[in-house]
This record gives sequence, C-alpha cells and structure tokens, in this order.
Amino acid sequence: MTPEERRKLAKLGDKTRAFVQKSAEFAARHPDYLPRRFDLDAMQEDIDLFMALYPIWVELHDLQELVYNTYLLAGSEAYAAAREVYNSAKATGKGEIDGSLNEMGRRFRKSRKGQPEAEDAND
Repeated sequence: MTPEERRKLAKLGDKTRAFVQKSAEFAARHPDYLPRRFDLDAMQEDIDLFMALYPIWVELHDLQELVYNTYLLAGSEAYAAAREVYNSAKATGKGEIDGSLNEMGRRFRKSRKGQPEAEDAND
C-alpha cells in the first residue's frame, strides 16, 4: 500500500472501534434495516480480523519503538565517541594522520551554534 493510499483510508481508533462494533451488533439484530446487497458476514470478517490483529499491532508498535530508541541511542553514543576521536586527533595529530583528519573533517562540520551537525542517516 502506498503512503497516499494509506492517507485516504478511514482510521479506526478507540471511539471508532466502539462505533463499528455497535453498528455490527445492530445490523445483526436488525438485518431488515440494511441495504439488500449489504454483506454482514463480510463486515463481521473484517471486524474479527481487525480485532485479532490489534493486539499484535500494539506489541509490534511497542517493540518497534524500543528498537528505534536503542538504535538512536547507540548511534548518538557512537557519534559522540567519533567526535572525541576526531577532536583528540586534531589537537595532537600531525604528519601521517593529516589525510585521515581531513577525511574526518569533511564529515564533521560545525553549525553556526558551535554544535556538530549530524550526517544524513543515509550516508
């Protein structure tokens, strides 16, 4: 599914979920209020699938957040260590390591505020 297709879908939150469930219950009790071609079985299958997937989605969402937070923390700590290596080498290094310093320097620029700019995550 494309992001555009996803944006066009109606979202089912807590309030909407209750509305859908009550509508299905009403439809089951009063089928004569439904259009002739309305497929109540298909509606119930969609509701059952949604309800079965919901707790799985919640767990995966929580896991994804934990993994992403760990990823960000590890990246931040690695970048801080790399800045320490660069600053130390820059302060003490001469001769042979000048080429390496120049290479590292291209990846480590100072912003106007004096804070290091992070590289694009895709680099």
